[in-house]
Amino acid sequence: MDHTFQKYQKEAQKLLNAKTRPHFPKHPQLLRKVTKEIGSLSTQANVQVSKLESLVNGYCQLAMDCLNNYEGLILKKEDKREADLILITNPKQIKIKTESLNENSNENSKKNLNENSKKNLNENLKENLNENLNENSNQNSNQNLNDNSNESQKESTITNENYLDSISESTREIDNKNMDENEVDDDDFIELDFSKDTFSFDKSRGRSERSSKKLKAKNKYEKLFQSQISKIRETPDLDLSLQRYLYEAEGVNQELNQFLNMYSLYQSNITKKKLKAEGPKIDTIQKFHQDISLTEIQHINLIFGLKMRKVAERKKKISTKNLNKREEKLNEKKQILNNETLKMKDEDVSWDGEMLSENVPREEQIQSIKTHINKIIGSEAHPISRALKRFKMRIQKNYNMDLKQAKKEIRIFCENSAQFLKENFAFFDESTKDVNRSRALIQNHLVKSIYEFLFPLYVQEFKKQNKIIENQLKKLENHTLADFKVRERFWLIPEKSDSVNENTENQELQIYQDPYIKAIVSFQTIPKLYSPIKKIKIILKIKDEIEEAITEFYKDKEIKPGYCDITADDNLQLFLYTFLKANIPSPYSEMQFLNDFIPEEYLLGELGFCLANYQSAVQFFVNKDQNERK
Repeated sequence: MDHTFQKYQKEAQKLLNAKTRPHFPKHPQLLRKVTKEIGSLSTQANVQVSKLESLVNGYCQLAMDCLNNYEGLILKKEDKREADLILITNPKQIKIKTESLNENSNENSKKNLNENSKKNLNENLKENLNENLNENSNQNSNQNLNDNSNESQKESTITNENYLDSISESTREIDNKNMDENEVDDDDFIELDFSKDTFSFDKSRGRSERSSKKLKAKNKYEKLFQSQISKIRETPDLDLSLQRYLYEAEGVNQELNQFLNMYSLYQSNITKKKLKAEGPKIDTIQKFHQDISLTEIQHINLIFGLKMRKVAERKKKISTKNLNKREEKLNEKKQILNNETLKMKDEDVSWDGEMLSENVPREEQIQSIKTHINKIIGSEAHPISRALKRFKMRIQKNYNMDLKQAKKEIRIFCENSAQFLKENFAFFDESTKDVNRSRALIQNHLVKSIYEFLFPLYVQEFKKQNKIIENQLKKLENHTLADFKVRERFWLIPEKSDSVNENTENQELQIYQDPYIKAIVSFQTIPKLYSPIKKIKIILKIKDEIEEAITEFYKDKEIKPGYCDITADDNLQLFLYTFLKANIPSPYSEMQFLNDFIPEEYLLGELGFCLANYQSAVQFFVNKDQNERK
């Protein structure tokens, strides 16, 4: 806020102190910038009132300076039959050039015109303009700004009237009383040329025929000026920059007066209330901001409204089209998936003569469900089997599909298939255990059949985590059981034999062969399996092989009872050791794959305990990397 405030304050000060004023449309542009800045500051509850008031005071100084520049009208004579009405950018730069108006007049009249007009006009202009500038610069900040603007306008108009009267006195004598001031004849005036930076009369008209006519009064020039503006605005294809130029030349006084009136009301409301440290109340500030924004909205609608509205409508149409296309694509995908699954209900399944009986005992029913589902999957005629094939083909086509979308489609397909089986077989348990079991079997077969397309999505999704674990496994590849704080009794180091006749090579193999080699080899087979149920069963097998290695080692030795019992901590430490030595690829992806596709009923016993050990091992190496980076 301070930066923007200082930026506009410096920009306003540069314009006020400049020797040569810039082109006048730049003033309203700066004024509108400052107006927006005042509006943005006024909406904040904790704005400092001193900053806001100083910014508004600077704006008012610019407004008064801009008004003075616009009212600097001068009638410049460069030829005896030519008169130009121009807008100047600095009243101090007014220079009056008086020349002879009539080539046939006497030399005495020429001298009198030159000398008298120079003296009288320069004195009148200097006095009036200096008074105007001095009074504007010495205004008190506590006075009403609206009254000051009106006084400055009146004084500036007086200077222009005095100037025009002096010009009319210095010209040839023509009767003013016989001419009607309210009538404007197009033949009596020179057309305004709006192609230049200033408004000027065309030099091509009225040289010989109108040499005897008098210059019109100030109100006639203003009336002609307004008529020319109205004519130009009625033209259909008017340049946008010219339209803006005309609007600023005509309406800047009204815009500035409106702002000064609003600020005077705002200042009077502020002084009535006690100001706190956080600034004026929000309701007064918001009202002031709304009043200022109204003039801005009117200005924008007048000049750029039509163009900006067309651009906004075009953008809105494009955005709505894009949204509609996205929705259509999503709906098409959903419709295809629903059609694939709903086709199973519409097709005839009377071909299946092996219908299960309701009189079979419950244990046999569970086994019969498994065998029946295996037959369904293996058959090419069953609707579920055909839907499986279509689903696999769609996954193969959309190889680079999103992982979340793939998991969602797999779950929907498996649920619909299980629901189809429930509706077609009456012996399904009402507690939905049979449905869940059927869904798990179908899901396992489906995931196994699309594993080569599905698992690369997991590898790509968790690429960063896999890299972290693989780096840690390389660093710790020489760690021993002692480094993992395994108890010494589970190191399984064979005793050295006293026999001299033993083969030294066999002795070296016996010493350096890892005691848990079977568990390590089983660990390395996990990435080669496609079924999630088989993967989790291999982890259970690793636990059993670790226990077998310990019992085999102490089989022929005399030990105390309970000496070889393995606790949960021992099991986890030994699992970490085998995990390190196996060094399987993409271990984090394997963990997420098991979490997503292992059925819940498989995680209630030892399989759930083994999966928890695997998750702990993966998290151990991730945490180790984080601690090293700290």
